[in-house]
Amino acid sequence: DQESQLGGQFRQFGERPVFNINSRSHRRFNLSTLGLPGGNGDLNTFGSFAPLHLPYFVKGTYPTNLDLGEASAVNHFVSGPDTLLNAKYFDGRLLPNGKVRAVFQKQETRRTISVDARMAFFAVGLGSEVSEGGFGMTSSALLRHFGSKEEKYPMQKFVGADVVLIGDGDSAAVVAEVFCRRAPNEAYGYSVPQFGNARRLIWVGVNAETCSELKANVRDRYNGGIADYFPGEAGEKMHQYLYCHLQLRCLLMQQSQKRSPKMWLIFLKTAHPLISMD
Repeated sequence: DQESQLGGQFRQFGERPVFNINSRSHRRFNLSTLGLPGGNGDLNTFGSFAPLHLPYFVKGTYPTNLDLGEASAVNHFVSGPDTLLNAKYFDGRLLPNGKVRAVFQKQETRRTISVDARMAFFAVGLGSEVSEGGFGMTSSALLRHFGSKEEKYPMQKFVGADVVLIGDGDSAAVVAEVFCRRAPNEAYGYSVPQFGNARRLIWVGVNAETCSELKANVRDRYNGGIADYFPGEAGEKMHQYLYCHLQLRCLLMQQSQKRSPKMWLIFLKTAHPLISMD
């Protein structure tokens, strides 16, 4: 695991839950039934031999990232396999004996470790995050900001600002939920709506311009959330809108000339191909 703790990806953002996962957790489920969309099985199963399953303790339809991360950590810990933490995938190749050799690098020491296995599953994701600086931050940094209990008022730094979200996909939708106040309540700490919100969220790269178009291109979970903030056909909630811009250069010029009160750029791991930061 590239993270330093079990349940890595879902537990890396802090002590507070910051987003809900996209698949439903069925309260009544059968471990022997394969979990498929539209079926009776649990889509978030850990297998028939796992001691802990999300429906055992999750009440809502969509578990939070901490629900999934903690269940993963508990199941992994009691199952007893060795886990290499804080290690990044470095290289891999197929050996003459038919096995797969994966090479990992410990991030703190840069020491490499080789593992030979009959089978390997690579779930490393796509893309790499851009560097932060000035008034920009990555989506992971944003989620860590809202997930940290040290941040008593996490929304405060964005109050009155134009937030430009650059990218697309589920990660972008999750970040959009944060600014539409559709994230788990715990993520906002003491930042109640009366203390203010971002002035507007400008989403660069989303494949939609209206509420109905967004609903046709995202998972059902977002239809009752961020889709309501898009213009047209039951969208356009008061005081807060999602704007879609295809060009970012003019916005950056406004920021440099201080025509905008303040602006934050949120970068996804794979930015929109039309955007150039030159």
